[in-house]
Amino acid sequence: MMPIDLFCIPYSGSSATTFYKWRPKLNEGTRLVPLELAGRGMRMREPLYQSVEEAVSDLYEKLVKERKSSSYVIFGHSVGGLLTFELTQKILAKGEIEPPSHLFFSACRPPHSAHDEEVVHTLPNDRFMEKIFALGGTSIDVLSNPSLMEMFLPIIRADYRLYETYVYPGNTRKLPCPVTILSGDLDKLATPECLTEWQVHAPYGFQHKVLQDTGHFFVEDRLDDTIASVNTVLSAVDEGLRETS
Repeated sequence: MMPIDLFCIPYSGSSATTFYKWRPKLNEGTRLVPLELAGRGMRMREPLYQSVEEAVSDLYEKLVKERKSSSYVIFGHSVGGLLTFELTQKILAKGEIEPPSHLFFSACRPPHSAHDEEVVHTLPNDRFMEKIFALGGTSIDVLSNPSLMEMFLPIIRADYRLYETYVYPGNTRKLPCPVTILSGDLDKLATPECLTEWQVHAPYGFQHKVLQDTGHFFVEDRLDDTIASVNTVLSAVDEGLRETS
């Protein structure tokens, strides 16, 4: 395969290290580049983002700095998908680098319907934990571990704040490349039916893969299926790049 950078953006309550287990399972020639968010992982001491705009400005700088291959794709799961969308908008607006060759939006509602549920990020801790457990919007490994929950609660709350305070501007550019949507058939937060609406943003190609018998965190409990789907797409991207090189 031709060299290609796969940038991955963490989801609620996770960090860049979540994607490390992907590396040995990816196609040869794929360079995994997890983008760490402020306030977690190796950046734990940095303040958490206050807005999607702040997060995207930071991610843009990191992507430009870390990009080594001429072709790259971006994968975002859940709130990471929303950040992927707005990061792509920033790439297009600034025009300093080539746009991505492909985009993955995993368990992420399209931006024009990003949030129409009850606001939960302002709830007291006990109610907040109760709601996110019911919604299934946070990894069960975190939710079921009291010490982990205590550590990650501020991060999870900040992630929900980003998502719930995001306002779709309505004048966004069409996505510049083909798009792959991944969803779980049991997902209550980002239902497969809702995710089909990504088509309105994707004039250059759209495909939607629904994983069976799994919910919002199929990226964890169906890891091999998720990576297999990514690898299949990356092989097609590679073939297209060879045809145009």
